[in-house]
Amino acid sequence: MRLLLILFLFEFLIHGTIYSQIMIYGDSRTNERIHKKIVNNILKLNPVAVFNTGDLVFCKNSSKNWQTFLDITSELRSKAQYYPIIGNHDKNSKEYYDIFKLPNNKEWYSVTISKINFIVINSNKSIKTGSEQYNWLVHQLDSSQKTDNYTIVLFHHPPFSSGTHRKDPKNARKYLVPLFDKYGVDAVFSGHVHMYERLLVNGIYYFVTGGGGAPLHNVGEKSQYSQKVFKVHHFCNLSIIDNQLHVAVYDIDNNLIDNITIGKRH
Repeated sequence: MRLLLILFLFEFLIHGTIYSQIMIYGDSRTNERIHKKIVNNILKLNPVAVFNTGDLVFCKNSSKNWQTFLDITSELRSKAQYYPIIGNHDKNSKEYYDIFKLPNNKEWYSVTISKINFIVINSNKSIKTGSEQYNWLVHQLDSSQKTDNYTIVLFHHPPFSSGTHRKDPKNARKYLVPLFDKYGVDAVFSGHVHMYERLLVNGIYYFVTGGGGAPLHNVGEKSQYSQKVFKVHHFCNLSIIDNQLHVAVYDIDNNLIDNITIGKRH
């Protein structure tokens, strides 16, 4: 933990003002010991908000699974806003809708935190051109583009990855990626693939963060867009440093495995 704090202090001394920290991790569904350790590491950084990229639990209809999730995240949820994304293991879960108080319809929604517009979509529901969610997303992206904030989109199934899961299972490259290009999205975060990866596609950074506790996936054929990929449990730390988006990624033992600063595209 000391190394983590030293690295963060170094960033402060070099870059200046650091706005509120926001954490992103996902696929917490299986190993409660690992999930608990990641949550404890996150708590020590005092985040204002946390996003989970989906598959919060293994079995959506298991009250025991949900209770374990609630027990592990209890302190974190009491100290920070906790924003879930629906994964394939969570879809149509009554507990999900009962537990979380979220904007819009709880399936897709947007929130603004520390100069970042976060747009959450549900990749388990239709994202095809003209669908209800697609039209809502277009409106959100258009509105976000007119602000000075960063725009980050989050959903469960990644359009790009080097993992062994089937590539782009929801056809996001066809329906979503052109929108991200058109509206100048700054970064995209997904889960589903149980590892960490950073990719750069048409000037947009795509992060795969599915290392919250589920069994890790092997790295398969490396994507042509991949910049870094690790088979490791981890979490991502976002902050705004001198009006630039900074992403630092730590493994379960708080070793820094990635570190990048992203300038606003529009």
